[in-house]
Amino acid sequence: MRPPGGAVRPVRQVFLSAVLAAVLAGFAATAQESVPPGDTDARIEYYKARLGGPGTYPVYTQLGAAYVQKARETGLVSYYEEAERYLERSLEFQRNFEALRWLAVVYTAQHQFPEALPYAREAVETLPEDLDAQAALFDVLLALGRHDEAAAVLETMQQSEPGFHVSARLAALRHYRGELRAALEGINQACAEADAEPWPLETRAWCQVRRGALSLDNCRPEDAEAAYQRALEILPAYYLALEHLAELRAAQGRLSEAIELYRRLLENQPNPEYRLALADLYDESGEDAQAAQERGSAAREMRQATENGSRLYLRPLALLLVDKPETAAEGLRWAEEDFKHRQDAYAAATLAWAHHRNGNRREALEFLDLALRPGLKDATLLLDAALMAYEAGERERARGYLEQALACPVRLRPADRARAARLRARLSPSSPP
Repeated sequence: MRPPGGAVRPVRQVFLSAVLAAVLAGFAATAQESVPPGDTDARIEYYKARLGGPGTYPVYTQLGAAYVQKARETGLVSYYEEAERYLERSLEFQRNFEALRWLAVVYTAQHQFPEALPYAREAVETLPEDLDAQAALFDVLLALGRHDEAAAVLETMQQSEPGFHVSARLAALRHYRGELRAALEGINQACAEADAEPWPLETRAWCQVRRGALSLDNCRPEDAEAAYQRALEILPAYYLALEHLAELRAAQGRLSEAIELYRRLLENQPNPEYRLALADLYDESGEDAQAAQERGSAAREMRQATENGSRLYLRPLALLLVDKPETAAEGLRWAEEDFKHRQDAYAAATLAWAHHRNGNRREALEFLDLALRPGLKDATLLLDAALMAYEAGERERARGYLEQALACPVRLRPADRARAARLRARLSPSSPP
């Protein structure tokens, strides 16, 4: 799926015709000028040179949109922060549809989903037939775990216009519900549509990365690799393709290649999640000192970002901290904070594991049931579910989860496969209960 605070004052329908006519006229006038079409940096400089007073509010929105595109191309959060600044300024000058929609996209990208929702709803209320607005609303609802509401939005989208927007989001919904084969069919269709229209290079590369991830979920590692390589042909050095290729190399046991890919990513992005992945790889390579160094740096960076109000790392920070008894209680606190803002299946799974690591067996199983309710078929989640069920004395339930987790071993990292092997031995009929 590709998109790509506070109370929001709705645009009243009684004023819509007059306001909307002015807004669209402003954007049409801007669009008639010779905007650089392909170079995002050139677009940013172009719009920056045309900023002014209230009458240039469409330029502020277009500049915000250009920064969103730059963030998508690079993965750097600072560009989303710039986008937010210019889009909010545009709304201060004039309430307008484009800024509303793009702000929903920006807040979604920053994991500020409750804040994104009113902007997405207002954008849809302003232009109910606009596919981009509907797509933004779908993205927010699915991220919040409200998949039935997201499905209703998608049904409206399907009735209005088929194409990439619809196919990509159909794939996302199917994936969330555990319909892995159908999800892959959807993303294959989306990528064909993105290539045919054509969409921006980054969108086409993103689609190939999703295609690769869903191919891996369907136990087709060769197809996954081909899709990641195709993404890199479309957009060389694309960070998402490198990230997923690194994950694949790790799952294949090609540790030195995976380490090199994560080091390459960290040269351009000080992403603490890359550091955590690198630490895991150092563990598996027997390089304990380097693993500890990377894990410590990741913990510090995630704590600092989270304490400064970012929600990007709530989940990985919680999962990191609950692994150690001395920080398990803090990890549970961050898992609860994540669930407060985003009640999707992954938030429930994170909270279930955090309760489990804190010895709260009943709460762990309650949130596990909530996590698995939509039908999600995430291999790591299912392995954790098997461990939780086993330690709660539910051996048959644990066996069922474990078999699902091991349906395609390459979806698990080598360390997790070892964890699964130990659990399988404990669940053997010859093992004592």
